Amino acid sequence: MNILFISTNDHMPWGGSEVLWTRAALAMAKRGHRVTASVRRWDPRHKGIEALAQGGVVLHERERVALDHSRWQKAWAQWRQGFVRQFADNRWSVLDQQRPDLAVISLGDHLDEPFLQYAERLLRMQVPYVVVVQLVHPYADVTDELAERFIKAYAGARQVVFVSEQNRAIAELQLGHIFTNAVVVPNPIDAERAEAPLAFPSTGQGHRLAMVGALTPFHKGHDVVLQVMARPKWKQRELYVDLFGDGRARNVIERNIKALGIERVRLCGYEPDKQVIWGTHHAALFASRMEGLSLALLEAMAFGRPVIATTVGDAQRFIRDGENGYLATPGDADALDAAMERAWENRSAWQTMGSAAFETFARMQPTDPVQDLVQLLERPA
Repeated sequence: MNILFISTNDHMPWGGSEVLWTRAALAMAKRGHRVTASVRRWDPRHKGIEALAQGGVVLHERERVALDHSRWQKAWAQWRQGFVRQFADNRWSVLDQQRPDLAVISLGDHLDEPFLQYAERLLRMQVPYVVVVQLVHPYADVTDELAERFIKAYAGARQVVFVSEQNRAIAELQLGHIFTNAVVVPNPIDAERAEAPLAFPSTGQGHRLAMVGALTPFHKGHDVVLQVMARPKWKQRELYVDLFGDGRARNVIERNIKALGIERVRLCGYEPDKQVIWGTHHAALFASRMEGLSLALLEAMAFGRPVIATTVGDAQRFIRDGENGYLATPGDADALDAAMERAWENRSAWQTMGSAAFETFARMQPTDPVQDLVQLLERPA
């Protein structure tokens, strides 16, 4: 099979949205398929994209290059209609040069504008395509006109893959459309499945919560966490929050920590070794306003840590409040404070709750989501 993977992620070199499709692309290349991946060009390449090239996947790296104009051309164009900078865009060359048997479009957001353009082109070419939706934005303002365009694009797909049931339900409400071609395939975690929870660290120096994710406060809710940790009671308790990850709002978060006088929250940067994180932390904290299905949440449970999280991205399917974690309404500092208070009062049970979280993950998370996606893609139309 000649298969083309297209990632619409143009705003960062890598993210959780890239894990499922890249692993599926590598698996299909190993199975003898001809696999091409269309991604934005970044310099340097992220190691996850470089792994595709090393694994036999042909890379088509998209870029927009500004065309050079002479002074005379600029003056003439400005006199005629105002100078508009022109760009060379190579995104379509991968379709012009080959006709894939199947295209897989991975969306970081269910309303990614490039999806419409790719879908319309593929429909005209009569090339079947599968859509992988990594996140459904719950606060999107969807007009009738926009909904109609996206309904057509989604309805034209052979399958639409959501990573959580909650995302599918939100998308159907926003578009006023029932997805009869939808399936749910969760994301794979970035760790090997263990046979037992990771050893629980000592609490002699207090209790530590790890918040793992990109430093994007509107998405991940860092602002809500800081509002809670700035309250007097948390400034006095031996509870510490460590923020793991990088992102475009690191300086904002750092300034807010200082401005609010918070001494028990620290920025720890990106840590690739999950055992380092969960080997030194007692529980997980996630305050996201939206998620597909949080990989970091699943990883915390896979290492045997209880989770304090908001009710987004199927968290309610995995977390039973008071048994293996605690739940809060997204975007609500008082609700998060109440969930953290319940957790603090019951901190002596965190190790037992972590074992329950481990068992829940083992029971509910598919053994190999990547293989599930590969089988779906290989299935005859």
